[in-house]
Amino acid sequence: MGAITMNLPPRKAQRCMNHLIVSVVIWCFYGAFASGAVFAGLLDALNMTDPQIGLVMSMGQLCLPLQFIGAMIQQRFFRRRRFWCIFVVIHYTSFLLLALLTVLWTDLPMTLAVALFMLIYAISQGGAHLVGSIANAWIGEVVPERDRASFWNRRQGYALIANIAAGLLAGFLVDMLGKDNRMTYAILIVPAVFCGYASMYGQLLLPDRDTRDDWQGNIISQIKNVFANRQFRLLTGFFLVQHVAICCCSGFYNVYLLKDMNLSMTTMQILAVCGALVGLLAAFFFRIVGQHCGNKPVLTVCTFMKIIEFTLCTFWWPDIVWMDRYGNHLLMRICALTGLPEITMEPGFFTVLPSFLVAGFFNVGIVSAQMALLTSTGPKRMRSVSIGIFYLLLGGFGFLFTGASGWVYLWLREWAWLQSTPLQPFNVLTACTVAGLIVSLLIFRRFRENGATGTGAVVKMMISGNPIRNVYQAHVLGLPIGELSRVKKLRHLHTDLISNELVQGLHSPSSRVRDSALLNVSTLEGAVPDEVTDELIRLVDIPEIGMQAMAARTLGRLRIQRSLPVLMAHFRDPDLAISQACIFAAGLIGDVSVEAPLRQILQDVRCQPRWPHAAEALSRLGTGDFRYTRDIFRIMGCEGYWVLRQQTLISLSRLMMRDKNQAYVVFDSESRLPGTEVERLLKALSGHTVWPWLPEKRREIFEQWISRYDAGDFIGCMEMILPEMLRLYDVVPGDNPGTTVEFLSRLFGHGGMRDQRLEANTYAASNLWLQLKLWAELKYETDGTDRFLLLTQLIAALELLHHRQNSDGDLTRQTEVSVENTIIP
Repeated sequence: MGAITMNLPPRKAQRCMNHLIVSVVIWCFYGAFASGAVFAGLLDALNMTDPQIGLVMSMGQLCLPLQFIGAMIQQRFFRRRRFWCIFVVIHYTSFLLLALLTVLWTDLPMTLAVALFMLIYAISQGGAHLVGSIANAWIGEVVPERDRASFWNRRQGYALIANIAAGLLAGFLVDMLGKDNRMTYAILIVPAVFCGYASMYGQLLLPDRDTRDDWQGNIISQIKNVFANRQFRLLTGFFLVQHVAICCCSGFYNVYLLKDMNLSMTTMQILAVCGALVGLLAAFFFRIVGQHCGNKPVLTVCTFMKIIEFTLCTFWWPDIVWMDRYGNHLLMRICALTGLPEITMEPGFFTVLPSFLVAGFFNVGIVSAQMALLTSTGPKRMRSVSIGIFYLLLGGFGFLFTGASGWVYLWLREWAWLQSTPLQPFNVLTACTVAGLIVSLLIFRRFRENGATGTGAVVKMMISGNPIRNVYQAHVLGLPIGELSRVKKLRHLHTDLISNELVQGLHSPSSRVRDSALLNVSTLEGAVPDEVTDELIRLVDIPEIGMQAMAARTLGRLRIQRSLPVLMAHFRDPDLAISQACIFAAGLIGDVSVEAPLRQILQDVRCQPRWPHAAEALSRLGTGDFRYTRDIFRIMGCEGYWVLRQQTLISLSRLMMRDKNQAYVVFDSESRLPGTEVERLLKALSGHTVWPWLPEKRREIFEQWISRYDAGDFIGCMEMILPEMLRLYDVVPGDNPGTTVEFLSRLFGHGGMRDQRLEANTYAASNLWLQLKLWAELKYETDGTDRFLLLTQLIAALELLHHRQNSDGDLTRQTEVSVENTIIP
């Protein structure tokens, strides 16, 4: 889908784009004075019939195929600049002849005058269309590909501003001179033509190349090559159906408003200004959306809104006044509140206004996206030819439908059934337009644009949150701003439109910008754009930037599963920070494929600094259950730093708990409010239905246990609970157990437990094994003040009681009710 570009230096390319924008601003005054509503007023002032109006309005469609002919002739015989200049001058000069014909209109026979008008207007349109594809292809080569969507929307935005001024001026002059007076239009055409001549300078300043070198000799083969491109066929089909649908009613759009709705020219221009004002916002909006999301979603959304626009047009009935009544009432209230004189709009204004607002906003997106796609789709060296073919098809079919619409309009006027309804012929034609637009959307579904965001995601962005703010944020990030400003923006912006800026931020030459970009990515919600995740994965393998560890942690937070191969490759990285970050990220992702390498780390003495992180990652896996208990406890005894020691205890608790998400919550609560979780767990333990003691003894037992804890005797509290847990499973070391300490000590042997049932690979055996090891750790390896060892034992004990309630007392029998295999979010 790429296009040939001249690869101009950035400053020269920017200067050319500025010239083109100035030219279109000047041209807007020509357009406002010689086309649109003013031209429709001229046809009405000349008293042309409906079929004659339809034929005149179809001249533009009839001449559209000349774009293909002009492209072929120019590419074969002429330099592009000279060919374009000759026929544009013919186009503007023909309007001077139309002004002269308007002056002499009553002095000529009506049939001859109409024929001359159509001929001169056809020459004018022919001159414009012969060079239309050439001009667009020329601009497409000058504008850099990265700036294409931005340029067309920016150009459209400035054109809308000029249209506002020119439209208001034209409407005022027409009403002042008389909209029914043909001389009014003859006078306005003269300054319009001079504005047209002035607008030529921007295109003439563009650098040019000799496109005759692109000629391939055989016209038929060139046409075949163009149509062989599937994307071009789909794009052409979409716009062809859409164009034909709109041609059904476009010839009578302004005429219907002026004659049937009886709107004045000033009101028409005010409506146009209202549409242009929302179009200014749309030009800014779609420039950013198109640049970041692609043109296909923009076209899809805008076409859907065009369906709504023409559906509203179907209800433009001259006798409907309720919208005008409420609209004028609201306008008077606003005037009263602001102290302005009372203002009322003429009937029909508020009925028509919603359609103008919808059209003003979404037409901008369609025009800009059309030009951006048209100048970049199809064979690269036949861009003028492909654009010419595009307009040939649009023009041929448009001429047929626009020309026929006049007779259809006349036939509908005489249709008896229609006369018995409030519908007018124009309303029937707009209903046909709606049907055609729906068909065009069905065709466009199959079009594929490289790098385009899904339409659903764009719609979600437009209707959720604050789309204007999101677009503004993306716009700000696209501007050259200071380092501190970019850091602040990246830190706080959260929108689907900034993925390109985030990717650039990840590779910024400023460390602060890179850091803020990563912080922003890590806080994104929902689906993260693929281009962002791809860059994060690459950063893990780029040590020079110094963002490996942070990038790895971000991948883990975002749960990017396809990053696991890269993360696992760095599990044993010599840089400890990177290694620990990759292990942490793999644990958050929670895929079982990392289980084996993590267990190997726990069994490798050389990886001791990585043990706590590997233990935590194992405990978070979807299959992370009691099978890792012994490995993780072993490394806990080797850890002296209290933070990592507590982290490992949380990992052990997570292995035991049914709801893994609660492990950290329990430890955090106990850390912030000492005693709260221990008391809760002791109450649950003492009151559990598994115990054989009577309900009235539960309170007494709880008081005994909690009093030990309150006295700071953590080991004593544990020694009151643990023997009872062992007896539930008939784990008794001998006939004469002696003291509790002796009772528990006799369970330990050289290298393991004396009772081999405690070495079984079952949940109950692993749980009791852990409780015994925690008691030994608290009894012999610490100073007796580590309450988190007691907390871990209480968690394991309560979970074992829940397990015991649903199973028998066989330590060696595995049951299906051990631990829920969930991934920690």
